[in-house]
Amino acid sequence: MFMRKLTLEDYEEIRSWMYRNARPIELAIWKYHFENGSKEEVISSLSFYQNYDGGFGHGLEADSWNPNSSPYTTVKAINILDSIRFADKHHPIMKGIFKFLESYTYCSENGWYFNIPSNNDYAHAPWWTYNEEANKIEGIGVTAELASFILRNSNENSEIYIKALKFSEVIINKLKTSDNYGDMIWVLEDIADCLIV
Repeated sequence: MFMRKLTLEDYEEIRSWMYRNARPIELAIWKYHFENGSKEEVISSLSFYQNYDGGFGHGLEADSWNPNSSPYTTVKAINILDSIRFADKHHPIMKGIFKFLESYTYCSENGWYFNIPSNNDYAHAPWWTYNEEANKIEGIGVTAELASFILRNSNENSEIYIKALKFSEVIINKLKTSDNYGDMIWVLEDIADCLIV
């Protein structure tokens, strides 16, 4: 496969755009990946989006300005941590994530919600409008990512680990018995990677 290299001129144009327009969190991520920036700067910027309950909100997901913690926005924070290879389980940001997940806020017997009711109270893209039917399908991806995070980062004897295993079984069975989930088949691979030791 042929991949075109970015020219220095293109890089400088993108860099200038980032410095003029990016939020501090995106700029910290840019610096980490392209300018030898630090994990600490990314963590510091990310921490401003974390609530007292440990979950994330405040527009970290740029299409939803809900300040309240949501499972999806917490997934977004986890993805940022993964992108910088941050895995310090004892760090306050990670402890906060587990505090939120262990509260099972916006979680049913099938897993965590994709969108939450308070989204409707703040500016948001149409797909973030609270919808129970959308949660039944879209919640699968959120639950898979959270279960994967839990299986990689928590104690095998903990309640949350056992819950993540149960959610994983539900997801795998749903995806095996239905073709209505489109490209969400990737969740099987995500979970399978965590279960293979």
